[in-house]
Amino acid sequence: MKTLLLGALAALALGSAASAETLQFPSDAPVASITVPEGWTGEETEAGGIQAFSPDETVSFYVDVAASESAEKVLTDAASFLDENGVTIDAASQQDGTGTINGMQAGLTSWNGQDENGPVKITLAAVTASPQNLLIITYWASQEGGETNDAAVQAMVNSLTPAP
Repeated sequence: MKTLLLGALAALALGSAASAETLQFPSDAPVASITVPEGWTGEETEAGGIQAFSPDETVSFYVDVAASESAEKVLTDAASFLDENGVTIDAASQQDGTGTINGMQAGLTSWNGQDENGPVKITLAAVTASPQNLLIITYWASQEGGETNDAAVQAMVNSLTPAP
């Protein structure tokens, strides 16, 4: 079950870089780090999170930092972000689960949905980086893009580690 859930989480992603790059975020007071795969575009967001895009632009992957007590608001904001970007969720397809990523507890919810280009897979996850901080992962990918980029997404998720 954990493998299936982490596989679903790994179905997230983003962009285009020359070589794999490890990013610590937020850069001014790192809470975590992640390695963006070779060929992907990855950068820190204005809010101090990370965004990454697959080279074929079929996968979008975001990690935001939230104080543990504000997780509910951050998850609501992530759902609003998807809506603002034209992603609709099929509520009947919802699947929930838990697992671990590099020793960090993770809870996730995934759905099927649609965006302007057709069917997509969507995942939101809350990963406990420390007692004070959660990492909120937002992922969506086209059906084909999710399959094509699965190994890269899995590598990115597996590289997610809390700051020392």
